[in-house]
Amino acid sequence: MTRSRSILLAVIVYLVAFAGLQAAERAGIARETVQIPGPSGKPCLGTIWRPPHPKGVILVGHGITSNQSIMALAAQTFCRNGYLAVSFDFWGHGRSRERFDERQNAAQVLAWRDWAREQFKPLPVAYLGHSMGGYSASECLRKPEDIDAFVLLGALPHDLPACKTLVAAGRFEELFSQEEADRAALGRAELATSPFSNHALEPWDPVLLGRVIAWLDRTLGLEPRPGFPWNRGLLTLIGTFFGGAAALAIAEQAARLTRRPVRPPSPALASRRWSLNPYRLTGRILGITGMGTPPRAGTFLTSIVSGIVFSLSFIVLLSWLIDGQVFTCSLTHAGRCYTWILLIPFMTAMTLGSAWALERVALAGPRSRFWVAALTRCVPLLILSVAFRPWPGWAFGGMILGILALVLAVLALIYTKATRATEDFRAGAIASGITLAWVAAFWFPLVWGP
Repeated sequence: MTRSRSILLAVIVYLVAFAGLQAAERAGIARETVQIPGPSGKPCLGTIWRPPHPKGVILVGHGITSNQSIMALAAQTFCRNGYLAVSFDFWGHGRSRERFDERQNAAQVLAWRDWAREQFKPLPVAYLGHSMGGYSASECLRKPEDIDAFVLLGALPHDLPACKTLVAAGRFEELFSQEEADRAALGRAELATSPFSNHALEPWDPVLLGRVIAWLDRTLGLEPRPGFPWNRGLLTLIGTFFGGAAALAIAEQAARLTRRPVRPPSPALASRRWSLNPYRLTGRILGITGMGTPPRAGTFLTSIVSGIVFSLSFIVLLSWLIDGQVFTCSLTHAGRCYTWILLIPFMTAMTLGSAWALERVALAGPRSRFWVAALTRCVPLLILSVAFRPWPGWAFGGMILGILALVLAVLALIYTKATRATEDFRAGAIASGITLAWVAAFWFPLVWGP
């Protein structure tokens, strides 16, 4: 396949994936952004998912390091079942420009509750909070008149509310066990489980969401809608995977335009009997021995340009693809972009050192480059993730290590593709460092601001 055809195919795949992820409005759902005054008059930002004839209102709060886009699938699912869904960002998350302050989370929940009661009366108002969103709401939604129905998703109440309450969790929930959920319910709250999800996947679990909706309909005395949109989660997964792959392919072709003539390799050093280089150990396990020479093309300045072109092409395309549907990562957020820029020098210094160590292995090509990098970085984290699973208090940390392993695997793929496109390991390291800085800047809560 010629280069022009490869680019055309990647663009077509990306556009189809983008259209699939944006299909909610064409399915009869109206979406609009909303801003309301929160504690001390500071703004709270959210999104309204509005069905043609709403039967009730549900407020959707996310967990820490999460945002309203991660809850978008849940909000759309409620909307397709007749609920007007309002997903919102806690301060310091998603589109919010405010500094993260967990002490103000409960007050933000009450601000949204009061606004919904006034804006959409006489419809009943329910609240679903995942993780931090559930724990924070349990501090303020305690009386029967506070909310018409309260769902804690992947969270246990600090004190059991007097309002109608459901505790919902996947079978592999890391924060608490089924026995702890039974004790927290005290026979007054109802329980819903699913055999398919852990803490991170609960907002995406169609079985769990279906049971939550059935409980809400029954609790609020509302007529259930026939059918359940099982295909929406699958469409989101497929669109994100193929759209992301197409974005990588386009970024690779863009970086090829900056490629410079390959510099002759310097003589490889003699192989040593032992080494502290962890990539060398992985290489030996895969049957790769000997010393390698890091590939270079052009000057260090041209490699910086190549790395920037690759990473920015990929990040811009990925942001357009998933923002608002999978994860909030708009590049118009000044605070997060400033944090991203500040992190880039530290992240690229780290990835350059790691890439130098990787390329000292006698890699045969892109495939061995990816597998040596990915296995060396990910396997220890995955082993720890599994080892922490049986230990109360450590399982949640193990889940975070599993997510980090996935991020590092994607970074290994970015490094491999950027290095192949430019034939310069420095460009690959810079591209993966810029991408890692972007992930950190948009993932963690904003700790500075107004």
